[in-house]
Order: sequence, then C-alpha cells, then structure tokens
Amino acid sequence: MGFSERVCQICGVSFNVGRIRTKDEPTKAGWGGRLRGNSPVFDPECEADGCANEERMIPEFVCHDGSVSEAEQAIEHLAGPSCISTSGYSGHRITWKEMKDCTQVQCLKYKASDWEPEPGDEDFVLQSRDAFLTGISTGAPDEFEVHRLEPVRHGVRDTPMTNELLDDDSEDGMPMHAQCFQVFRELSIRKFGRTDIDSLIDLWAQQGSMENRFDDFQETLDLQLVVHQLHRHVPGTEYMVAHPHDVEGLNDLIDRCTINGAAHTDAVFENSDDKAHVADPFASLPPELRLMLLLQLERTDVTNLRLVSRSFQQLPQKYFHNLITTEMPRVWEIDNQEPGTINWHQLWCALSAADGGAGVDELVRAWVTDGEYLHVSAEL
Repeated sequence: MGFSERVCQICGVSFNVGRIRTKDEPTKAGWGGRLRGNSPVFDPECEADGCANEERMIPEFVCHDGSVSEAEQAIEHLAGPSCISTSGYSGHRITWKEMKDCTQVQCLKYKASDWEPEPGDEDFVLQSRDAFLTGISTGAPDEFEVHRLEPVRHGVRDTPMTNELLDDDSEDGMPMHAQCFQVFRELSIRKFGRTDIDSLIDLWAQQGSMENRFDDFQETLDLQLVVHQLHRHVPGTEYMVAHPHDVEGLNDLIDRCTINGAAHTDAVFENSDDKAHVADPFASLPPELRLMLLLQLERTDVTNLRLVSRSFQQLPQKYFHNLITTEMPRVWEIDNQEPGTINWHQLWCALSAADGGAGVDELVRAWVTDGEYLHVSAEL
C-alpha cells in the first residue's frame, strides 16, 4: 500500500477503483480511479485483442473545493473480451451496476465533548459511548480527505480520514464502504443483538494500521495482490468491489425458485424401484431423526449414504435449505422466506452454479513467489 492510499477499514480494498467500459457501453460505465475526477482509464500498455484507445471529451467537473474544471479531451481505454489491464476492471468481467457505490466513503468519527443528538440519528449512534456515523460521499476521496458527505451529519461535510489513528485528539474519520458497514451491522446484530460501533472504533484506535488495516489480521492472497500504491485491478479480483447487498440478478434467481402451495413437495429425487436390497437399519427411523443425521454429515458422506440406504435416496427440502444457510451464510435475501415457498434444492443448484465463476477466476489469476501478477493467456 502506498504512503497516501486509504482503504476501507473493514474489507481492506481501496475506494479509488476504476472501470474500463466496453465499446458498446455508455460513457458513464467507465471511470478512472484515484485523483482522476471523472476522467476515464487510460492504459497505453494493454494491447489485448479487441482493446482500443479512443479520444473522449471530459465535461466540466465540480471539484470538492467548489471550483469547476475545464472540459478537455482525454484518451480512454476500451476493454476487449481478453483485456488484461490492471488500471481498471474490464466491463467484460463485471457490470457497472455490480460496482455500484464502490468508490463512495462513509466514516465513523469520535463524538466531541459537546456532541448532541440530532434528528436522523439511528439508535445505535444514540446508544454509542464514543462514535457517530457520517453521511456517504458522492464520489471517491482524494489522498487524505473525503468530501461531499451526504447527508451532512453533525456538521461534517468533509473530513480527513486515516487507517492508522496516531493521535487520540485526531479529527480523522475511520474510512469504510457504506455497504461494508452494512455487512458489519448484520453480523454484529446476529452475534450481539445490536450494532456495536464502539467496539469497531476501539479496534481501529488500538490496531489500525496503514499496512494491514488492522494489525495481525489475516489477509487473503487477493488483497495482497491488489493493494499497492494504487489499486491494481487484477483480472479475477472483480468480486472484491462488487456490491454485497445489491447483487445483480440474485432476486430474479430466487424468484425463479419460488413455488406455490399446490406444487410444493418436500421430497427431492426419486425412490428406486429396485426391490432387491439388504435390510436397511435406517428404515425404522422417523423422518425427523433422519434429517438430524443428514445435518451432521459432510456432503460427500450424504452422497455415499444415498448409495447404500434406500431411506436416504430421497432428501428433504430442509436439507438443501441447511446447505445454503451454512455454506452460503451471507445470502441474507432468503432469511425471511416463508417455509414451503422456495424449492431449496433448485435454489442450491442455481447458487452453486453461479458460485462456480470463482473457479474461473482462479484460472485467470496467477501468483509467483514475490507476489507479482503474471499476464495470463487469453485462453484462460
């Protein structure tokens, strides 16, 4: 990470990420990263098949200090299907709607000694000992500060921000993606029954780090791959900037798996008509106990069990519901679904197929011992 780059304290990813649009997308679908305003990505080094560099007029831009930049011509890189530029994420690999709000910042700040509640404060802010939540920026931050926070909370329209708090009296805010904070809220409520921002801001004060967002926190290889002086948009790491709550296509996928009462059946798979079988010790167990047994087993063990016991040739829908909630616990969109309204087996298959894209990403990324990115062939 560079000496001035600021990242989300929760996920560790920069706010200054860019996207390279395809030639068929509107201009709003392509933007640059850090300190580029609304300028597009320019990458003269990427010469992958289908990529191009074209002139684009950049309109006037209102700067954070209120000044207006002049309109100017710029060179924009347009992504082809095999684009390998690390200056922005390719429009062929992630949609601009999926990257919604990834450049915006929200901060936790310490309450001043004269801090007073104001209309709009959420309960967890009113109950907090030390912290309050700012509005959300309308764009990416500059090196040290975030500007144009909306709505203006407690007079804070702009604020300096840092990943490492060095002074107890600092006016800095703890930077985070608003969507990452929503993930924290969800997990905090599930774990503690409340949104505990005091613990989060205390952790920042005690272990905030410019190198690792929190000291001693384990980092993934992907995070080490992209966090440099400027964010490196390595193909295969697009998921790191995808909106975790507004997942494009997820609600439609769930809707396709809904069922009406008349069509509902609890049994998945067909029973074999083969009458030649050995005595089945599980046949005398009631369905409730068989389900309890299934929930204790790994999926491979369930597969083997179905091969040796007719009692498990059919599986209940609740088994697949459990697979989703345990192996995909962040699919919160299903939390309020009524029993009998979802074909859980169908949904499990659909989600598993969608998650298979991660396997493709593994082929696209490549590491060497020093962590440098290797340009991979278009065949991957």
